[in-house]
Amino acid sequence: MDELWQLIGFTAFIVMFPVNWLQVWTNYTRKSTEGVSTSMFVTLFIGLAMMCLVAIHDGSTLVIVFNFGFGAIGALVVLGQICWYGRK
Repeated sequence: MDELWQLIGFTAFIVMFPVNWLQVWTNYTRKSTEGVSTSMFVTLFIGLAMMCLVAIHDGSTLVIVFNFGFGAIGALVVLGQICWYGRK
């Protein structure tokens, strides 16, 4: 049964990983964050960072921890782009 949950966690990682990073790339190529919701990415960052900490505390597999961790880092990068590029 643990293998099933590891497979589900790995699948979630593959599906979720591109989400923030595609936004990072779009912002980078446009040099703008116009249309990006700051409140959504603040909430996303806080939620994913907290889930990463809970996963570490609970001893979850590395795939789960990386899933939350890379998601939180991606949201943080988008927030940094919002500060850097502004709303141009």
